[in-house]
Amino acid sequence: MGNYPKPNSGYPGLWWFEFGIRDVGHALESLAQRGFIQWAPKSNSVRNLKTDELKQILSSKGLPNTGKKKDLVDRILNEIPEDQLVIPNYVPKYELTALGESELEENGYIPYLGHHRHLTTEDAMFGEPFNVWMINKLFPDGNASNWRQVVGEIEERRFGVNMANAIKDEAFDSLDLDGKRNAIRQYLNDKQNEIQEGIKKPGDGYEEESQGLDYFSIGKDKEGLVKMYISIGKGFDAPALYRETSEKLCKYEMYQEAISVLDAGLRRLPDNNGHRNELIERKAKIESLLRA
Repeated sequence: MGNYPKPNSGYPGLWWFEFGIRDVGHALESLAQRGFIQWAPKSNSVRNLKTDELKQILSSKGLPNTGKKKDLVDRILNEIPEDQLVIPNYVPKYELTALGESELEENGYIPYLGHHRHLTTEDAMFGEPFNVWMINKLFPDGNASNWRQVVGEIEERRFGVNMANAIKDEAFDSLDLDGKRNAIRQYLNDKQNEIQEGIKKPGDGYEEESQGLDYFSIGKDKEGLVKMYISIGKGFDAPALYRETSEKLCKYEMYQEAISVLDAGLRRLPDNNGHRNELIERKAKIESLLRA
C-alpha cells in the first residue's frame, strides 16, 4: 500500500477530494482494527531494494553477497529469519488481509474509478458526473457485488465502450509478436467496411478517438485501432490521435503503417501547431528502425 502510513510528503489530497477522508492515519488505524489491513512482513520489501542494499544486509549477517540480484534476494529470504531481518531506513507498510481482499473485490468500483480516464469532479459543470460518489449512490444498501455490470452499462451508454467487463483475448495474447502483427493486419483488413462506414458518419472524429483510447486502456488494441482509423479518416486534428496510434502500431513493429499515420497527422496539423515537431521526430525514429 505504497509508503503508508505517514509518507514523507504527507497524504495525497485525493483522499479528501475523492473520498472525503481528512484524517487518513485514523482511517488506516480503523481498517487495521477491523481486520481489513495488517502490517506486511519486512521480507515483502526485500525485492524492492537496490543491489547494494541487499549486499549490505547479507554482509551484516556474515553471508556471501555475490551473485545476481535474484540470488541475493533468495539468499536473504532463505537464510535470514523475519525477526532478524534489518533493512536500512525501513518504513513499515500495510497490506490487505483476506477480509480486505474480499471487501475490495465487492467494492472494486472505488479503485477502478480512481484510475478511470473519464473520471470527473463531483459537480456537473462539465456534464453528468462520473466518479466514486455518483456510483456509490447506485448502491444504497451497500451491496455493490454487481458493480462491474452497473458501471459497464454506464460506460457503454456514455462512452461507447464497456470497460468494466472487458474480457481478455487469450487467443491473441498467446501469439508471438509475428502472430500478433499478422492478426492485427487481418483484423483491420476484415474491418475495412466498418472503418469506411464509420468515416462517413457525422462527427469530427473526437468520439472515435476517445473510444480508441478506451479500448487501448483495456488491452483491446485491435478494436482500438479500428476506432483510431475512423477518427483519422474523418480528419480529426488532435496530435494525440496520431501519436497514440503510431505508438500502438510500433508496439507490434508495424512501422510502415505507423509512418502512414504520422504522415496523415502532419497533413492535418497546421504549420504553427507546437506538436508538429514531435510527430516529425517520431517519424524519423521509425524510419531509422526500418533502415537498421
